[in-house]
Amino acid sequence: MNTDNNKADSPVRVLVSGYLGKMGTEVCRAVSAAPDMILVGGYDPVSKQEMVLVEGEQAAPAFTDLSVALEEAQPQVMVDFTLPAVAAGNLQAALTAGVVILDK
Repeated sequence: MNTDNNKADSPVRVLVSGYLGKMGTEVCRAVSAAPDMILVGGYDPVSKQEMVLVEGEQAAPAFTDLSVALEEAQPQVMVDFTLPAVAAGNLQAALTAGVVILDK
């Protein structure tokens, strides 16, 4: 993870895993509205979109590969709202990348 993104005065860089679901959509909306956070990407393996849309506006890149999302988006935090069957693998990938995890 790029340590330049860890400045105390910088917004927290957030990746949302499962961004296409109902709760993931709400998390994207909340992160986008928060002054101390920035949505840096959304991950969902079935996404057909190139961008995460929040209120109809392009908010961040969309990814179908979690390892690519972690590498390219450089999140500090990943919020995971995926199915239990895949969450463990997602969480392990984030931990390996040095990303803080928030899980449902």
